[in-house]
Amino acid sequence: WEPYDKDYRWIMDNTGKESTVFYLGQCLSYNAKRYTAYPIVPLTGEYLIDKKSKELGESYVWVNQNFNIESQSILPKKTLDEVEKKYMIVYSNNQTKTRIYRVN
Repeated sequence: WEPYDKDYRWIMDNTGKESTVFYLGQCLSYNAKRYTAYPIVPLTGEYLIDKKSKELGESYVWVNQNFNIESQSILPKKTLDEVEKKYMIVYSNNQTKTRIYRVN
């Protein structure tokens, strides 16, 4: 997990303690100490970010298409395209390839 410590630290230092990070997996909530929610329904691919973010308030999307530690977190292309089109990038780490987008 150590290579991603800067990414987790950025989340802890720059997002509200009650904020949500959209992420397809489990380890982010433990490592970054934030609530996580799935950005899509895994079986159908139904896009959930817009609907859920209204209920959840301050929210972000974790993107790392090379995150093989928890490979289910890699977003499908269609979801990645939506995220990149709709939301503003607020963090990028060239070493780990992690990007974080602000939803609201």
